[in-house]
Amino acid sequence: LGPVCTLPAADAPWCGERGVNAHCVCTLGDACRYQRLRKKAGLTVTDVVDLYFAPAAAADGQAAAVGELISKIMSAQSAYLKESLGVSVLELSTKPEDRVVIAEEVQSVGGEEFMAVIAAAPGSSAVTAAAKAVQNMSVN
Repeated sequence: LGPVCTLPAADAPWCGERGVNAHCVCTLGDACRYQRLRKKAGLTVTDVVDLYFAPAAAADGQAAAVGELISKIMSAQSAYLKESLGVSVLELSTKPEDRVVIAEEVQSVGGEEFMAVIAAAPGSSAVTAAAKAVQNMSVN
């Protein structure tokens, strides 16, 4: 699973309200989450993709706080994620408009949900591979 990232309650004071105690803990299964998502999309390790994250909408009005926490967790893990995945995982708001979203899936970290997103340049081998995977799923 990799190292464990803990954020002090001072960095996320609302964590105690959510029953997360003094620390919000995130195990670094995140690299595996993106790797599984790549596999679901029919991609190989040689397909060049961009990886993004965005906080999922919080139903209790804490969207900004959840977004800040997810950003801090991902930032704290950035070196590990880049080493494991070969690319940085960036905030979805930074995705260039021309990138094609290949796959997205809601994930959970530290009890909070985020959207894992894989995108690629139009016409790239990754887009072609994902289209083939979708086509094969619809045929079967």
